[in-house]
Amino acid sequence: MAPLALWSRRSKKDREELLKTVRRELQDALKRCGPKHEAGQEFICEDDALSVWTPQRIETLSKGLSWDEAKLQYITWDKFRKVLSILVWIRWDDWDDFKKIFLEHVDSHRRPDYNDQNLPFAWDTSFLHAHRLRSEFLNAQYIFIPIILTEDGPNHHSQNEYGYQYRMPFIDSHKLKESTGDNLTRELVAAKHFRGKNGVLKPEQFWVSTKHIERGCISETISRDFCRQQDALRVFKQCLEHDNIMLSWTTFSHGANFVIISPLADLNLHDFLTGKYEDFDVRHHRFTPFDLLGAISGVADALEFLHLRLNLRGRTMACAHVDLKPENILIQWEVNGERLAVGRWLLQDFDIARIKESSEDPGPLAPADFLAHFSLAKLQGNSTPFSAPESTANAPQKVGRERDMWSFGCLLALVLVFAVGGPSLVDSFTKSKDSTQPGRAPTEYFYMAEDGKAVLKPGVMNWLNSLRIELSECRWMGRVLDLVYGMLVEIPANRLSARQAQEKLQLIWHEEQRFTKNRCLWISPEAPIAMDPALHPRVPDNGLISICTPESRSTISGHDQGLLILGGPPQSKPAFEIEGLIPVNSEDHHYSRGPIPSTPIDDRRSSSSTGYSMGTAQSIYSTSDLKSSFIRFTV
Repeated sequence: MAPLALWSRRSKKDREELLKTVRRELQDALKRCGPKHEAGQEFICEDDALSVWTPQRIETLSKGLSWDEAKLQYITWDKFRKVLSILVWIRWDDWDDFKKIFLEHVDSHRRPDYNDQNLPFAWDTSFLHAHRLRSEFLNAQYIFIPIILTEDGPNHHSQNEYGYQYRMPFIDSHKLKESTGDNLTRELVAAKHFRGKNGVLKPEQFWVSTKHIERGCISETISRDFCRQQDALRVFKQCLEHDNIMLSWTTFSHGANFVIISPLADLNLHDFLTGKYEDFDVRHHRFTPFDLLGAISGVADALEFLHLRLNLRGRTMACAHVDLKPENILIQWEVNGERLAVGRWLLQDFDIARIKESSEDPGPLAPADFLAHFSLAKLQGNSTPFSAPESTANAPQKVGRERDMWSFGCLLALVLVFAVGGPSLVDSFTKSKDSTQPGRAPTEYFYMAEDGKAVLKPGVMNWLNSLRIELSECRWMGRVLDLVYGMLVEIPANRLSARQAQEKLQLIWHEEQRFTKNRCLWISPEAPIAMDPALHPRVPDNGLISICTPESRSTISGHDQGLLILGGPPQSKPAFEIEGLIPVNSEDHHYSRGPIPSTPIDDRRSSSSTGYSMGTAQSIYSTSDLKSSFIRFTV
């Protein structure tokens, strides 16, 4: 055999071995999102697609072919490594034509166009001779060009729309448990697939929150004008800088969905109030009314900022959130390296579902239009337990900032119930609120219709009124309750404004801190702590505080006004699902140790030495010969 033929044969064999090696490395680099990844969503990171091609490998690939020269090999390494990977992936074997098809091809302006920079290529892939390869190239190219998430900023933003063929850069995914109506997931972004405002790719992988909204859930006008409205939203976000507002990083459309990428919080307020997170048993020992009031005051300030202090291009604007609920308040335990007892509470910013058409202009909203018309068109199908009466009425109405204040009043009521009784009391309060009224269909709202008017449900009224205690240590509870009632008003114009609510909350937080800095009433101590007699009323020598239940008036004898003395130390359960003592300030009393048997809720007892598992709070305050104040609970 002639030396040239032998050399050519050896080069072909080396090329075939190289292609097998590269194909195997690309297969190993393929990213799949979770154990049950969706077909067609696999991708290969840019670094992996590029790193398989060293100058030596390109030299081996081109040996004996038309582009076997140093200059063309360098151009291939610099501009065509992704293209090479795609061709290897689809098992293309016309490597001698690589120079003519790719290296020499130019567009109408005499610029090279079949290179990495111009991926994905147009639907015309006639440069590939085999029909099968054309189709495979069109599909496979998206494996090598996953979306690079780009944080919105003055100088950078992601493109508005991606076709369904594009792959999201996620290597792991979990549906967030609090996500019910929305498709909300926790996603792990691959390294170097997120570009910050500074234009630099984040070098490590990290978790984000991703919300998917089907286009079918959005009006046709918004869907049609999405790109222009998204530009308006980006401008709008520039004026949303507030410590208690969580800004999304970027929004875009992907196939049939709108996608919102946001920082991942530790949990939301719903999980916080219900104790549904892993380290609740550790964290709850630090909870104080002082910290809770401070956190919810931050949310009130964020509302006041949205309602009155937005400034866009020199104009003072006003805006309504219109979807205030515990799931839309996120919590971060640590801020700037500082661990906070109850975390920082953050109001989620606006996603594309809340851009509303102006009644005066059916076209896309400019940012000024969006902010100036703070009484927005009625939200269809967006009712929550925290919705105001005007937003759930059958007749079309306007809803806006006043709706936010009703919702905030409901949130504040829940926070107050949590401060008094923890997750169990929040659960009991919610069940009482949602219970069926005689002759009425059950609803989840805080109000009901009575003679054509919206009134607070009796169960809600009884619960909240039970928290008004004529005791100096508990005066803050009554003051917060007054603030709640100032917002749960039927006529929107008569509700407290965000500024008024925030100022009153700040005043309570400041003036009552002498008492509110003690741990929440329902928290058992981790260790005995000496009582400060100057701050607290006298506790009986047996360490027990009197609790009054309505049933005890008729079923228990021997106690004035139906007072029931509950015995035994509290357990470290999250709320009143305990048989025993509810301390006025558990932080400041001694308790005996030892397990306490659980008592069923419906186990009625007549002995004053044992107690009930307590539930719904009722109307309160009574005095007796014991000269003390009491909290009364209905089982």
